[in-house]
Amino acid sequence: MTVHSYTLPDRAVLHLSGPDTLEFLRGLVTQSLTKLTDEQPVYSLLLTPQGKIISDFFIARKGDDLLLDCPASIADTLKKKLTLYKLRAKVEIEDVSELWTAVQMWGDENRLEKMIAEALAFLHVYRDPRLPALGVRVLGPTQAKPDLPGEVSRAEWDAHRTVLGVPEFDADFVSEQTFPMDVNMDRLNAIDYKKGCFVGQEVASRMKRKGEVRKRTLIVEAPAPLSVGSPVMAGESTLGEITSNADKQSLALIRLDRLDKAGDAGLTVDDQTVTLTRPPYLED
Repeated sequence: MTVHSYTLPDRAVLHLSGPDTLEFLRGLVTQSLTKLTDEQPVYSLLLTPQGKIISDFFIARKGDDLLLDCPASIADTLKKKLTLYKLRAKVEIEDVSELWTAVQMWGDENRLEKMIAEALAFLHVYRDPRLPALGVRVLGPTQAKPDLPGEVSRAEWDAHRTVLGVPEFDADFVSEQTFPMDVNMDRLNAIDYKKGCFVGQEVASRMKRKGEVRKRTLIVEAPAPLSVGSPVMAGESTLGEITSNADKQSLALIRLDRLDKAGDAGLTVDDQTVTLTRPPYLED
């Protein structure tokens, strides 16, 4: 089995420094920073006060500072939001995207484990905290980027995450429109409901407590590729829509109550008969 590598072109990096950095971020983001170590970054979210996702990101330590590996499309907005919350906290926030490159790697487990164990000190090489099957994520200085084994295309990366049922920002959801549970973030290690305060906690915790999971992102299988935005139908009832695709597998945001009501009714998208499956991590 080989190792596949995909250099992520649409990532940005924010550098947070200053004596109040850790405490400042601790009160804002959804994941507990007690899980953050030099060897293992964490995956987290910043929510609106109404509980919708502004951005997802990986948080890595760099000495006493922090690096936020986030979608490039939202980096400026994220920086402005964090600056707004900063008030008198002694924190500096800088966009250093040109200095850093993010890579996703998956495949041969033995080789991946060896890469983690032998990683150079200036590289962040770690198990993807969302889902182990996603593989290994690397964040390192752009000028020191090594030759990577098995470099693949965006289509192959999308196929890998789609078969695992992992939504991605800008593909399956955008800023300030989606609740974390809609895109399975509560099951992808983005939220720690026991951590204490974070922006949007009241709404997120109430949905968790009351079991108000109205939508989930599910895997769709079809005989041929589907169009993004196409409705998923059960007879005349619309269950949801395709959010991203990769060949014959797609992801779709689905209303669970409508899916339950559909029963054994045949499901279609773009006049094709399809099947819906829940990602295995939702079954745990």
